Amino acid sequence: ILDLFIQHSPMYTYIKEVTSNASRVLHASDNFQQMIGIPGREMTGKTMAELFPPELAAKLDADDWHVVSKGEVLRLEEELNGRYYATIKFPIVRGNRTLLAGYSIDITERKAAEEILHNMALMVETAPNAISVHDFDGRFFYANVETFAMHGYSRDEFLALNLRQLDVPGDERLIAGRMKELRERGEASFDVTHIRKDGSTVPLHVATKVTKWAGADAILSIATDITQRKQADAARELQSAAMNA
Repeated sequence: ILDLFIQHSPMYTYIKEVTSNASRVLHASDNFQQMIGIPGREMTGKTMAELFPPELAAKLDADDWHVVSKGEVLRLEEELNGRYYATIKFPIVRGNRTLLAGYSIDITERKAAEEILHNMALMVETAPNAISVHDFDGRFFYANVETFAMHGYSRDEFLALNLRQLDVPGDERLIAGRMKELRERGEASFDVTHIRKDGSTVPLHVATKVTKWAGADAILSIATDITQRKQADAARELQSAAMNA
């Protein structure tokens, strides 16, 4: 029964006889055809050196001997032919012999997804816009580099603040209206002015959207410094006033 289970296992499964010099396959699943081009039934009796490239074979022999000689479980990730595998190896006792059993799972797609997520996180962290996540009470969960740099704080200082501490006095009605719109529509965009750590102010255009953070309702905010736009608007107003004078 064990032999049939190993042969038809959906994981890459095997049992080996291990010495200090070499590991030899006793049983292996037939799906090794997908990994190395040889089904498990044809791997029986073969050493790692007969199945894998020399450098990898030497590593496999060393890992196997460590498991058997130390009686320890080994968990690792391995790469072969451009694909990645999560492997667990452990000792088993059969009569007076200590053998090695193990299985590997193809995690190539998972690794690719992790890489995509890592790259996306890096893009957010280094984005030129101020990106933050906070709850409806103004407590921050996350802020990227541009967010706290724009306000003149360190990351820890900024995350310890409440959003209300950044609002200019007098904007309460505007902000309350935008929060009402956000709750009703799930998103809102508006101009607002924030107070920096040094007391100066920065005008922002903020796009907000209701999202989830750790399962709770949260607000994703993307803010853009519109100082230049404000200055250009003021200059046009002055020019228009001078022409109409």
